[in-house]
Amino acid sequence: MESSFRDHLATVDEAGRRKWVFAQRPSGKWYRRRTVISWGFFVLFFALPFISVGGRPLFLFNIPAARFIIFGKVFWPQDFSSSG
Repeated sequence: MESSFRDHLATVDEAGRRKWVFAQRPSGKWYRRRTVISWGFFVLFFALPFISVGGRPLFLFNIPAARFIIFGKVFWPQDFSSSG
């Protein structure tokens, strides 16, 4: 019968010894681009509440007070509920 990948463990060799799997640090141009974009979003996420529009922050999610400001417009929890 033909050998199949289901017939043995991938991390054990023929002698029964463990074949260790080591993680490698990611690299490459796409990894660097993703890192730069992630840092950009991180900075933007923390900077948006400090940008004011009409005396209100551009974005603010005040969960204890249930007040949400998105693009300078105030939203309350009842604005998000669906009436059906």
